[in-house]
Amino acid sequence: MSYVYTHKRLDNNEIFYVGIGSDNQKFRAYDKNNRNKFWKNIVSKTDYLVEIVFDNLTRNEAADIERILIEKYGRRINSTGTLCNISSGGEYGAKGSKRTNETKDKIRKKNVGKKLSVETIQKIKDNSGNWVICLDTLKIFPSITQAAEYLNINKSTLYNKLMRDNINDTSMIMYSQYLYELEQIEKNIKNNFEL
Repeated sequence: MSYVYTHKRLDNNEIFYVGIGSDNQKFRAYDKNNRNKFWKNIVSKTDYLVEIVFDNLTRNEAADIERILIEKYGRRINSTGTLCNISSGGEYGAKGSKRTNETKDKIRKKNVGKKLSVETIQKIKDNSGNWVICLDTLKIFPSITQAAEYLNINKSTLYNKLMRDNINDTSMIMYSQYLYELEQIEKNIKNNFEL
């Protein structure tokens, strides 16, 4: 069975993270490993409270509730709220799913206009040599190894898929390629709508 949990800052009672887990002892909710930089930055400044807000759920129910709560509280990364979640949630249920190139293009186009701050974009560009992004969830992995573990495939296999677009049957691409494609789409939009 799965569960949905929140992390709440004790300095201002603000919920700053929503997550899901499936372990009976609720280790994931209390785990400080495999968290993003934004989460670690908040935790370095204040203590926090872990709350299991929904329990005894199916994987799909947990993923749906996580998405709903993340939408409700909003994410800092796109200036819609207080959460430090990188993705819009629900990737728990999408693990390892395959997407066609047409579907990947639709997802890329759908995400045009989601804005990061200039500083954040520059930090990502400076440090994104081997970062990988899942186009289904917008979950960012700091290494090919972690992305391969997420998909439950061999690191070399994922590397080969990422480097040769014609054999990439995953929902993953290199983050630098994702940023480049977003820039190209935005340039095309600007060029097509200039007066």
